[in-house]
Amino acid sequence: MKDNLRFLKVTKVNIDDLSQGISDLYFLVHKRKLDPEYWQWRYLNSPAGKSNLIVAVRGARVVGQYGTLYMRLIVDGQLVVAGLMGGLCVDPVERSWYCYRGLVETNRVETYKDKLAFCFGIAPARLMELIKRMNVISLGCMPVCFGFLNIVHILEGRDIPYPLSLIGHLIQPVLGLCIRSKEALDFEIRSVESFDSEFDQLWQDVAQKRIVRIIKNAAFLNWRYVECPMPNYICLAAYRNKRLEGFAVFCSTGLRNGARILEILVRDDNPEIMKALLVKALQQLRLKKIGCITASFAKDSPEAAVLKKLGFKFWDIKSEPTHILITVKDLKETSLTLELRNWNLSLGDWEEH
Repeated sequence: MKDNLRFLKVTKVNIDDLSQGISDLYFLVHKRKLDPEYWQWRYLNSPAGKSNLIVAVRGARVVGQYGTLYMRLIVDGQLVVAGLMGGLCVDPVERSWYCYRGLVETNRVETYKDKLAFCFGIAPARLMELIKRMNVISLGCMPVCFGFLNIVHILEGRDIPYPLSLIGHLIQPVLGLCIRSKEALDFEIRSVESFDSEFDQLWQDVAQKRIVRIIKNAAFLNWRYVECPMPNYICLAAYRNKRLEGFAVFCSTGLRNGARILEILVRDDNPEIMKALLVKALQQLRLKKIGCITASFAKDSPEAAVLKKLGFKFWDIKSEPTHILITVKDLKETSLTLELRNWNLSLGDWEEH
């Protein structure tokens, strides 16, 4: 049976033959539909020029996949290309060590050819012992915070029947978010349909805060949030005297009335602008019957401080924490680059769509 399992790299030549099978596999495992065009967008059209997606094929069926999305970063002032590891997905009947190893090893060989500076990703705690054997280390647990926008909708999303779900009205004033804003603002919040050159300058101004930073200029933002074949994003920008001051990106998850904060980028970490962007987006999400909002920013970051004031809670998930991982073979190991607080990571970096 092992001899019938092939491991292939997805390229422009074979993408049309494989993309439907990859989407079928994703739906089988995750119960979520992704258009076949999604795979070309993510792995063949990224701003870094190319990426690496490996599939396992038995006969004519795609039964496994594992990808490394190439991304441009600035590390200690130097431009590098790094790989975001993710998307490991295997048909339940193919979940053997041979299949997993074949996907990971083939991906590693192809990635090594491109001489990336390093690779990074996330993984649950249960896989850490295995991961340690692969020359990968943990930067720490991924910080996650939750905000309860409408507890009634949360209970409804978990199939709590009416009228029991109405108990959420009693809990909301205690645990819910405070998104009322009576402040007179001297800036304007607008919806963003596409990202222009103003966002290039904003990124340049804001990016100096971190030793390691993903390049999130207009080209990246348009690819990530405008050109994605699965559009479900709310993009808002703040302007003062016609100058762009910051932006935020949100999306609904499509599961259990949930949503996520993917990006917050504001000039000078201005808390008033962050709060205004968040409140405006949360008000829009409430109209969509969203119950719970998830975000991920370092606990001591300016973004986290604003989220806490709005009522978001950082809760330690001790039962199944998620670790942020990085390969160390080709990375200059310094205490600065290996400290999570020096990275400008957010949920928008981990979300696959």
